[in-house]
Amino acid sequence: MRARCLVAALLLVALGAAAPAAQESEELDAATRSALAFAGALEQFRAGTGDEAALRSAADVFGRTTGRTDAARIAAYYASLPAEARAHGLVLEQRFDALRARASGLATDEAPLRAFLDASDRAADAVPAAHAQSLFARLLARAVEDGTADAERTVEVRARALDALARFERAGMTTPTLEPLWVLGRAALTAGDAGEADRRFDELVRRAGRTGRDAWRERGLVGAIGCARERGALFRVDALLAELASFRSADSCWALAREAAVQLLVRDDVDAAERWLAAHPPVAFDAEIDRADALVEWRALLAAAALRGADAGRAERIAEELPGPIGARVRAAAALEAGRAEDALRELDGANRGGPGSRAPGEEGIDALALRGRALLRLGRTDECIEVLERARRRAQRRDSDALPGPVRASAAGEWLGLSALEALAAARAERDGALTAAAVVEATLGRTDESTAGDALLALARTTDHGAALWLVGADRTLWVHVEPDGTATHGRLELGRRDVLRAARRLRDAARATRTGPWSASDAALGASVASELLPPTLVRSLTRTKGGSLALLTRGASEEVPFELLEVGGAPLGLARALWISGPRRAPTDPAPVDGRTRWTALGAPSLEGTAFAPLPGARAELERLGDAHPAQPKLHLGADATRAAFVEALLGRAPLHVATHVVDRPGTVDRPLGGAPGRERGLVLAGGDVVTAAEIAALRPRLPLVVLAACGSADGALLDGVGPRGVAQAFLEGGTRAAIVTQWSVADGATPLGMLCLHAALAGGADPAEATRRARAALERAGAPRAEWAALRALGRP
Repeated sequence: MRARCLVAALLLVALGAAAPAAQESEELDAATRSALAFAGALEQFRAGTGDEAALRSAADVFGRTTGRTDAARIAAYYASLPAEARAHGLVLEQRFDALRARASGLATDEAPLRAFLDASDRAADAVPAAHAQSLFARLLARAVEDGTADAERTVEVRARALDALARFERAGMTTPTLEPLWVLGRAALTAGDAGEADRRFDELVRRAGRTGRDAWRERGLVGAIGCARERGALFRVDALLAELASFRSADSCWALAREAAVQLLVRDDVDAAERWLAAHPPVAFDAEIDRADALVEWRALLAAAALRGADAGRAERIAEELPGPIGARVRAAAALEAGRAEDALRELDGANRGGPGSRAPGEEGIDALALRGRALLRLGRTDECIEVLERARRRAQRRDSDALPGPVRASAAGEWLGLSALEALAAARAERDGALTAAAVVEATLGRTDESTAGDALLALARTTDHGAALWLVGADRTLWVHVEPDGTATHGRLELGRRDVLRAARRLRDAARATRTGPWSASDAALGASVASELLPPTLVRSLTRTKGGSLALLTRGASEEVPFELLEVGGAPLGLARALWISGPRRAPTDPAPVDGRTRWTALGAPSLEGTAFAPLPGARAELERLGDAHPAQPKLHLGADATRAAFVEALLGRAPLHVATHVVDRPGTVDRPLGGAPGRERGLVLAGGDVVTAAEIAALRPRLPLVVLAACGSADGALLDGVGPRGVAQAFLEGGTRAAIVTQWSVADGATPLGMLCLHAALAGGADPAEATRRARAALERAGAPRAEWAALRALGRP
């Protein structure tokens, strides 16, 4: 009997079986004993010293003991082969074992693998060739990613991995398929197909979970986390992190610690990210990492946190410890943050002068291209800037994974670097090609469409309003604005305001509004609203607003401007929220639109859930609000109140086509990631239903509700973790991204008894034919006339599009 049978080894590892030296121990559990018995029976059968009946019996015991079906499939496969084919397969496996033992050498000399495949490709036993194809694909994938093999060989990587997968599946095997699935996911990322990568990683996670292969399960989860973060799916990232944390500890798993740190940076929690990284450096006993490479990632993340916290000096000091091109690129980012564009270019050029990880200027990663383009714009080299940033944009739109580890990737820093590059590109295009083109570039990039379509949509939107459409794109240190007037005239400008400046102004305004619950809106508060308006609003828009009273306006907020309470900005001595009908933001994509809400349509109303015995306070004001909706509409709404405000009723409403009014609590439910990661991100926004049941924003998004309008009369329904370029990841965004045309929401918490008057006025306006933005303005004005604090009426906001 051979000392090491490959199939037996795979089965033993899959079940966490004892080492061969301990095989006689009486402490072996039933699963391990059945695995050993099956492995032994299989080896004897293949060697010609055992019989088929014993093999099938051992497979049956293994299946009944573990609940797995692959042993029976494997037994059937080998039983179908002639005896000489089984014996030949054993010989080939012995040769392959020796070949795999020197796999590192095969990465530079493919001849031995090719020779083995020539010998095994047509063998009746498909398994040896499958192992060789899987190893070949893995080595080649690594070479492509490292830049030591041409990227075009990704096609070969995929072909070899698919061939390995098909052969293993033909042999009834599960565990050996994990490697080619992982390779296929990586190859898809290299080719820019994030959807395919996500499917492969997801299947890897499922199969690894079924077979108990935690190392492969970890690799699949890390790949899936990267795919989810690339498309801004923070809820899915949280869920995947929770699954990884269920069997790995951040103290011993750098992949988990790293992804949790990145998630903190995505959520802009710099202090927490730095504390987390300080407590979780890569450890020597993590078998899944090369510690030297992991330490580079760790230091790069620390540098990213310093940059995000506006400490360029500290980022540069950390970068001094980073080797070669990686250190050079982090130092370039720090130099650019400090305003030294020439130094940034020198660092980037130095990164391309040879050595490990270096690339020719035309082959730079997205992160380096973004930095280079921003530096070129600072130096007034507009055409060069556009050429470089257009190349970066094209690659980013293909979801190219070619980037530095961790934080320097645009996605890993919450699109901070990515939006800064897009802002620079749009500013350069505005300078060369005009303001409308710049706005179309922004909308096409964030909405994943073409510039012509995006430009036409902007013009159409501006024509449907009285004061046009204004767009803001906030980068790290600059903000671009574009104003498209109703006649199509477009102007632009660039503000010396970055992400931190805009968020600071937004927080001051929000705090001032909340303070009106206990005090008046003071002259200094009004001055603050006027000051922020003078800083942010385009001069052409201000002139239009001061020339004509009333009217509508579309505000396309991108990046940190998502957080600005524009309703509180003062122009001509009046808050915009009282004087104008405001359409705010809207989804980045254009799903097939449901028709606008019709004043004669029958509504569905759900809320004021029964909350006895739960931690949630009752909502008598919400019940009164919902019961009176029929006073405003010709058709009595379909009501789901109290005990009837169930998950089933809510899902039915989401899958329907009627406008929906929801009045309940919005809560931050601790995600499952919070506990195992000791406070790392993972909180989910959700709506409370009967019995305290919480339906999360992620669950809403998964149902893709295509409603004409949803009214979310719940505290902070527009709020959520802010992801640059995607928006607040909360309940309202879940509706809009699912295909809902418009949403009327609250920006922060409001009192239970404060909204019924506003909601009745809102619905009366809707029933009378007003669009959602104008109806929201009338509701704000009604609350203001009734003496409600500014915190109550200014919270109301209309999201979406006319």
